[in-house]
Amino acid sequence: MQDKIYLYDLTNTYFEGEKRKSQLANYGRSKERRSDPKLVVLAVVVNTEGFIKYSSIYEGNMADSKTLSDTIDSLRMATISISKKAIIVMDAGIATENNLKRVKEKGFDYLCLTRSKLKKFEIEKAQTIKTVYDKREQPISLLKVKVGNAR
Repeated sequence: MQDKIYLYDLTNTYFEGEKRKSQLANYGRSKERRSDPKLVVLAVVVNTEGFIKYSSIYEGNMADSKTLSDTIDSLRMATISISKKAIIVMDAGIATENNLKRVKEKGFDYLCLTRSKLKKFEIEKAQTIKTVYDKREQPISLLKVKVGNAR
């Protein structure tokens, strides 16, 4: 069975000890909002069944948006024989303009939140708005658009 959707996300873990000899453990901000211990960042790609396809460990002070490049290269090499494009799902912290460009260059489509307003897009024909609700029952409207080359 071919994977058609990949979920890309990050987490981190911190160490209680000093980790003096570690080349990866570094001060950063943990998901628990702690900045006092050293930590590492774990990047994971899972398929829709939740199976890990790829993972990488990065320095604890690595920005979320900086982690995608290596992982997307590994993912492309492993899926080069798949005829249908896969979709990568990522959050706004990873979905920078450069990362989205790289995802497209590697032959993937993507689904993400964006922190910026789309400057040039068109609504694909025969699309209807799909409404989903978050855990607070707030409506979220979804609509497939095609983003133009000029931004």
